[in-house]
Amino acid sequence: METEFGEGDFGENILSEIGANFSSGKVEFSKPACVMIALMDCRKKRSVEMKAGFVQERLDRQGNAIRTFIPDARREYIASVDSLKILLAPECKADKNFKEEEEKILEKKKKLFEKNAYREYSFKEEEYGEYKNSRYKYYIPKDAQCSMPSLGSSVNLLNRDATGLIPVKGGWDSHTENYLNEMVFIYDEFLSELNILLSNLGYFKKRAKIN
Repeated sequence: METEFGEGDFGENILSEIGANFSSGKVEFSKPACVMIALMDCRKKRSVEMKAGFVQERLDRQGNAIRTFIPDARREYIASVDSLKILLAPECKADKNFKEEEEKILEKKKKLFEKNAYREYSFKEEEYGEYKNSRYKYYIPKDAQCSMPSLGSSVNLLNRDATGLIPVKGGWDSHTENYLNEMVFIYDEFLSELNILLSNLGYFKKRAKIN
């Protein structure tokens, strides 16, 4: 089975075909075929609404609650583009134009992360008042550890009078949401550059050989 790369709607049919051939020992490894499938996966994951993950609950016939986790569509899309990039690592590394555009994209990712990242608080003891009482002063060091908390996770935040830290469930959700939403658009750029690379390499004129 030979299919011209970039044409046709493969979906589950082509995966079933590949699976059948692989189990029968007839499949011939083809880089264009692998790239085609990875690119189709990116398209599929980007064509749905970019929603946050959530837990779906329903009752079975006996009245028992069944909880199903629905993955975050944004994270799945980002992962699919990264997967395509890994598959095309040799081509990406050898293409000067792609490397230049990738550097710009990586810089955008870095700035976005730094803008929204959660940083661990530290504290130091200080004296105050006439009687030199001591208290803790909380601050964020310049070299504080940075992270992007998962939605719904607890983070330590300053209380109202900044005299202590309190764990707040979902306390960083707004920043994480903003980060993931903006990352989708950055990865749209990333996927566009990968498509340009594939076009320049002639992948869309190749035939993806399945067997």
